[in-house]
Amino acid sequence: MSNFPSWYIEITRKQVETQLPDWFVDKFSPTQAPAPMTKQARTTGPDEPNLSKSPRGIRNNNPGNIEIGEKWQGIATGDAIQSFQQKEDRFIVFSSPEFGVRAITKILQTYNVKHGLNTVRGIINRWAPPFENDTEAYVNSVAEAIGVGPDVRIDTSSAHVLNPLIGAIIRHENGEQPYSEETITAGINLAFNKEE
Repeated sequence: MSNFPSWYIEITRKQVETQLPDWFVDKFSPTQAPAPMTKQARTTGPDEPNLSKSPRGIRNNNPGNIEIGEKWQGIATGDAIQSFQQKEDRFIVFSSPEFGVRAITKILQTYNVKHGLNTVRGIINRWAPPFENDTEAYVNSVAEAIGVGPDVRIDTSSAHVLNPLIGAIIRHENGEQPYSEETITAGINLAFNKEE
């Protein structure tokens, strides 16, 4: 009988080596790794959301609802897509929330460097254009959440600014923000190519 919870998904050695921290790979030999599980939605524990009932962006580890187009790191494909996730024509499914946050961070960096967007209004007008969103409500929601005026310049190269900004974007995109500060920071660090 395994000591690991039933919600572990099937993990191949390659996935373990490429997606988990080195300390985890070093600590567990293949015989100690969690037992493989069939491709089913994981059950939830007492503190975990029921992902099958979560908004699409949370369920698909794509909390920014980023559309297919770029070849992002961490895109889930084939058997890595769980039954509670949706393979869609429009939105990406990421292998973990951290890769979804990484993509948000990369987009925000591009907005600043390539397009000169460094205010909440500038960022959100591009992120959620008015032709398909209530952009003004989005701008006001994010600006209020991070405690700045919509037209105040912000530094999107700073993790201290990005963490609450990304959290506010996630909340507006999904109606909830279920991730810890550590999860968001890990995604930001992936974008900045930092470990921890």
